[in-house]
Amino acid sequence: MEALRLWPTFINPDARKWCLESIRAGELASGTFKADWDAAAFNAVMHKQAPPADSVDGRFTLRNASAVLLPGLPATSGMDATGTITGRYFHVGASRGVMELSSGRRLIGTDLNFTVPDTMPVARMPAVGGGHIVGGADALAELLSQESLKKYVGVPLDPNTIKGQFQGDLALDLTLGKGVQPEEQKFRASGSLTALAVDKFLGNTKLEQGAIDFVADRARRSARRRSSTWSRSGRTLAR
Repeated sequence: MEALRLWPTFINPDARKWCLESIRAGELASGTFKADWDAAAFNAVMHKQAPPADSVDGRFTLRNASAVLLPGLPATSGMDATGTITGRYFHVGASRGVMELSSGRRLIGTDLNFTVPDTMPVARMPAVGGGHIVGGADALAELLSQESLKKYVGVPLDPNTIKGQFQGDLALDLTLGKGVQPEEQKFRASGSLTALAVDKFLGNTKLEQGAIDFVADRARRSARRRSSTWSRSGRTLAR
């Protein structure tokens, strides 16, 4: 997005770089930037150090923005986002966004956010992000089948055989800086699937009216079945 190039390169450079790489579209609706530096603060900036937090006050609003929240995932679009920049902090958030998948399925995100808690220049700068996600179970299955995520799921998923509803939370633990690799960007997803139906769940067995709580991250994969009905050869068994 060209408007972001108005952001001075010496203010929170890693946060600026993430925005330039991740925000793919949008309109700058409004923006202000103020810097109040004495000689010491100016010298710190020139030597790639962070100025005092309250010496910088930047605020902006984007309309209909589109951004990639995690490398390898489809963009989340339709976001009306607001951002804050200080000498030591960066935050951008949107109340709602839509992740459109290649099949036409979609997931809705609310309370979307990305934050750099401390922008003091370091080789590896921590950042966090996340949001609440709702949508069809088939859309979730398609998302988890993406190349960047499927290795954390543990089982192959066919979105064409899955029905139901999903809601959950996505938390991102990101790293900014030169030479950062996509596999260094970590995520954790937790949520629930309800009214779940899966054709050929186990062989010819069909799962019906399932309810599953799950957690997925780089360290562990788990799912807990709360209740379900399996059917096979005309017989129905409650589990």
